[in-house]
Amino acid sequence: MKSKGCFRVLLIFFMSFDHIRGSATYKSIIWDHENPLFKNDCPSGKPKLFNVEANSKINFVCPNVATMMDSTLREVTKANRYENLWLVHNSAAFDGCNVMQDPRHFLLMRCEDPTSLQFRTVIFQRYSAEHHLTFQKGKSYFLICKFQNN
Repeated sequence: MKSKGCFRVLLIFFMSFDHIRGSATYKSIIWDHENPLFKNDCPSGKPKLFNVEANSKINFVCPNVATMMDSTLREVTKANRYENLWLVHNSAAFDGCNVMQDPRHFLLMRCEDPTSLQFRTVIFQRYSAEHHLTFQKGKSYFLICKFQNN
């Protein structure tokens, strides 16, 4: 169920390290509550599911005034284009749309300037020498976002 003022999307990453084919770059995800990809997520109760290969990448793109996900007759403004992308590790935090329900919550991206192109590339790797994110084989990861309804 969609909470008031809350945008949440379940992206589960099932990683298979058994057959590494190389590194794929998946289609970018515009992290915007107006993205048609997310329109039916909460009411239907059917979460979005992404299976990724090891060492693959996804670019998460902040909402901005230059990237429109759908046609509109309204004026394009900066309002409602400020998002945060949080990584949480348990379904309770996802279901409640509350990062505080997961003590290991992590801010992946803060979208503060809707007039510029901002993005975060997430690489699904098992190990990192530079203290980047790491992901474990077979584990589910949840991404949520809060937005303000002005």
